[in-house]
Amino acid sequence: MNFRAHLPLTVGFSAMLCLVGQPNAKAASFNFSTASPTSSSTVTVSNGGIGFTLKNPQWSIPVTDGIRQNSNGVCVWAVVGSSTTLGRCNVNAVDSLSNIGATLTGLTGSFNRASIFKSFNVGQFAGSVTNEKIQFKVNGTLMEEVAVSGTGLYTLVNPLILGANQDVEMVTSGTNTDPVLGSLVRIDTFNADLAPTPGPLPLLGAATAFGWTRRLRHRIQKNSPSM
Repeated sequence: MNFRAHLPLTVGFSAMLCLVGQPNAKAASFNFSTASPTSSSTVTVSNGGIGFTLKNPQWSIPVTDGIRQNSNGVCVWAVVGSSTTLGRCNVNAVDSLSNIGATLTGLTGSFNRASIFKSFNVGQFAGSVTNEKIQFKVNGTLMEEVAVSGTGLYTLVNPLILGANQDVEMVTSGTNTDPVLGSLVRIDTFNADLAPTPGPLPLLGAATAFGWTRRLRHRIQKNSPSM
């Protein structure tokens, strides 16, 4: 007798589906806009239990507390001009003549929980900026390059799946043609999903699965030839 032909496959398949954990994907936006200009060495924005930290600003000259924010977001690329009253990213030439021509070429970011980095919003695109690009690297490997041409939302073609506290390097470049004020790009918002995690096992699904397994074992034993 071929007992396999009589197995309740539909019930078994449903029971097995119940054993799969439910996904727990949660979208979060991290807004780096501030009411007044601020400067810091690192800055963290939290939303829904997820924290996103920016650090390691890459200035061509040493800039104290080089992460610069204002109402338009955080600087990710900048070239400081020669003006003695205004600069870019709060790096004014009046502070020090050595600040003239200082260039910011990127930051490092990390989430405190496994996340999927999907998009970002450019809040300011100031000065005569051309050929602006942002490269996203993980462990030194280029994952995606985005050409930025103005303010607005930019979505990654391939969202970055990042582990908890795993760094993503945001390497920026561009061409500045404003010698007096310089140019800059600010990002006001980063958008991500919390990476899916297994959910609790549904009690009804577990009970169904165990019952089906018990019946299957009994049927196997009943139909097995005697040794």
